[in-house]
Amino acid sequence: MSTISVPGSDETLDFTEAFGGVHYERRTITLIFLSLQPWSDQLEQDSSVKNALHGQKMNIVFSDDDDYYYVGRITVGDWEYYKGAGRVTITIDADPYKYKATETTKTQSGNGTVTLTNSRMAVVPYVSASAAATLAWSGNSVSISVGNNQLIPQLVLEQGDTEITVTTSGTVMFKYREGSL
Repeated sequence: MSTISVPGSDETLDFTEAFGGVHYERRTITLIFLSLQPWSDQLEQDSSVKNALHGQKMNIVFSDDDDYYYVGRITVGDWEYYKGAGRVTITIDADPYKYKATETTKTQSGNGTVTLTNSRMAVVPYVSASAAATLAWSGNSVSISVGNNQLIPQLVLEQGDTEITVTTSGTVMFKYREGSL
């Protein structure tokens, strides 16, 4: 959110959507791990964890939400002795969205209407066409040629449904990865 307090007033100016929508800050994910191995073995474990993770940018999947993944850079804190166990805090500086593990794909063969549903994050789909096609949506229209993974910058899928009228003698496929909060 983007707000400004007005000095000498009870009012706050809200600029959250002033530039075309809500834009989110990066998220911090904090994980705390405990190790019950003897303390003498934990020093080696500390080095192993830091060598594998510290400073790395990677996709992170949590087992209780494995339909999505997070993208972030990992910081591994110092190993410490805590109530008879070793404890380490891992912090992830992550994108504001979690991403669907599988891409969303919709296909339209011949003339017709296809509905593209997007969960939250604005995204531009890749469009593949087996024959020349015309796409029309929300007062916009564009002609595309035969080809794979074409980007149409003005075709932005906002949260919700976008209906696209396809005119073609072939098949048009839309492919995109949804993001959710």
